[in-house]
Amino acid sequence: MEPRKLKALLTALRAAGVKSYSSGDLTVQFGDTTPQVTGGDVEGADDLMLPEGVPDARTMLNDIEKAYAKAPKRAGARR
Repeated sequence: MEPRKLKALLTALRAAGVKSYSSGDLTVQFGDTTPQVTGGDVEGADDLMLPEGVPDARTMLNDIEKAYAKAPKRAGARR
């Protein structure tokens, strides 16, 4: 089977909710495809610490935004 056709078949099976598929000596088992339900904000979640060596994505994004932010225009500045 061509890789493109195999990918289309596996994508269709997964979209249909199939958890595993067997054909001859080949067996494919899909991971959990159920959507993750997230609750509201967890009280005290801001106090949680990341494991050592794991970068904080919020800090990194804030640094990037600051680096690319346009400087505010000064009053009376000419164009």
